[in-house]
Amino acid sequence: MLISHILLTIAIFIVISFYAKNIAIDGVGSDARKQINGAAHFRDWGGWPSGMHNYTDGKARMKDVGVLLLVMMQRILRDNKGFYPALMVSNFAHLISSILLFLIAANYWNEQTASILFLFYVFSIWPYIIVLHAGLQTVAQMFFLLSIYSLQQTNINISSSDFVWFAISGLFFMLMNFSSASGRKYIPVLFFALIYHSNGNNFLPWILNDYD
Repeated sequence: MLISHILLTIAIFIVISFYAKNIAIDGVGSDARKQINGAAHFRDWGGWPSGMHNYTDGKARMKDVGVLLLVMMQRILRDNKGFYPALMVSNFAHLISSILLFLIAANYWNEQTASILFLFYVFSIWPYIIVLHAGLQTVAQMFFLLSIYSLQQTNINISSSDFVWFAISGLFFMLMNFSSASGRKYIPVLFFALIYHSNGNNFLPWILNDYD
């Protein structure tokens, strides 16, 4: 079941990548345009990521990680002026988010429930509106889901490996907050997940279960 979902997600990613190649930017003064300009001046940042703010007219605040990913995508696609790299950052984040959503839901409930949530998300309009506008909300969403997935790798009886997973989850939490200003909306959900997380086979919150 996981393989079929991955293949569907990859197919959607490829279709968007192909048909959106020549899509026009939504405006000269748009956020995406300013972030593209900031990423294009990567060599002028002065060696510090904060240098991006000199070229984005305030539109990289709380979006630093998103702009850094845009720099990488511009290098991969060898295009530091066009809209396509910005769109592909959001498209890639949507790809990863779709797969993570299934994995997380399967860990909390079962694969049947996870499939329903996966299909509901994949065939919703919202993520594609964000992707086609090169929104960084999907990037924050990706790191949010990565943080939750990392929490799910821990056990109730804390071991040394669990501290590593908690640290990884915290790292993704930080990246989430600096991927998009919308990332802060996920903070309450993530703290709930910190309480709710289980060892992979408990439906109820672990704080309500007796493990003695």
